[in-house]
Amino acid sequence: MHRKSFKGVTLLLAAAVALAGCGADVETDGGNGKVELSFANWQWLEPGRGDRLWKSMLEYEKVNPKVSFKKVSATRAEYEKTVQTQMGAGGGPDVLIVPPALLHQLEAANLLVPLEGVADDPHIEKETLKGKRLVYTWEVVNFGFFWNKKLLAQADVKPPTDMAGLLTAASAITKKTGKPGFAVRTSTAELNPWWADFASWPYGFGGGWSKDGKLTINDPKNVEAVTALKKLYASGAMPIGDDASTFRSRFANGEIGMMFDNASVLFTILAGNKELTSEDIGVATLPFPTDNSSQITNFVGVNKNSKHQAEAMGFIKWLGSQEGQKASAEGVFPTLNATAAAPPDDVAAEYPWIKVYREQAKSALGSPFIPGFELSTPQISTVVMKAIESVLVNNQDPAAALDQAQKAAEAVQR
Repeated sequence: MHRKSFKGVTLLLAAAVALAGCGADVETDGGNGKVELSFANWQWLEPGRGDRLWKSMLEYEKVNPKVSFKKVSATRAEYEKTVQTQMGAGGGPDVLIVPPALLHQLEAANLLVPLEGVADDPHIEKETLKGKRLVYTWEVVNFGFFWNKKLLAQADVKPPTDMAGLLTAASAITKKTGKPGFAVRTSTAELNPWWADFASWPYGFGGGWSKDGKLTINDPKNVEAVTALKKLYASGAMPIGDDASTFRSRFANGEIGMMFDNASVLFTILAGNKELTSEDIGVATLPFPTDNSSQITNFVGVNKNSKHQAEAMGFIKWLGSQEGQKASAEGVFPTLNATAAAPPDDVAAEYPWIKVYREQAKSALGSPFIPGFELSTPQISTVVMKAIESVLVNNQDPAAALDQAQKAAEAVQR
């Protein structure tokens, strides 16, 4: 998206978001003459994690007592639109968590302060756009495979290690227990999160959406990935029609056998759960033909509109320090932070499955954003996921559907 079009969208959204109160919940800490830094993140609202995450960031107030934080919260669904609106109008938070889609949009609008030399980070390549480092890695979210040991035992099946085994096990669970054997997103009603979740499938089958600056939507490996999903969908072993919130809740209640999902989801499922504990859950890396997968990297950046850029940069510098990464590791758990610093021993012991997710992270190749086509990924993803939905719902041939999607995606670029 070009800078001009970004501002246009921002202004159009402004009135609607203003009427809705921006969907934000603001809490104020500090005062007493301190410099107050507003810090925006949808994760402050996450049950069982948000308070711990906020508390970990308040450690900086002990290091620098001249600074206090103001919490700015918005739901995940409204977050990017809210931040775009505020920053496009010349305002917005001092410090903000930046999802990958928002990174490219804010870069195009020149609304982030460059961070060269502020903090060391092994993810620097992902943080640099057009020769400028604009953000620091906040967390890395990767995907894994987990299952309910009780349901697999009831169905007398062993944890599958490949996609053929997954199909067999899912069908057996459904036949013998009457409960869905496997669940994953499959509807364009949740298009953006489905795109992010499905990104691991083409990578896992050895494919991808682009190569050498060209789109590869109809790569044969991608066709294999879609075909595998189609077989699962048509098997009768999936809860067709359930959105992610529904099938995640059903898994938490012991009603679904297996899932592919990210570590934060599994953590939320188990937090305070009396039906399932970590001991009841089996976890493995994704059972794709290759070890490859996708991951989502969320960043933290400084708003160019901020009147406290120096103080905000000081916080980023602390976050990149050993002390800051130690605090971050506890706060963002179960996801990885910038340097993959280990969480506290007691936390890791309570959720031992996190080791498997960290193993999966070692082979994660990419993100939901198409290399070389980052700004047009939203338009291309719509084309691709509608094609995949047609494969599932209308029984369209996977190769034919992706051929059509290839042509449509190429047309987006003209």
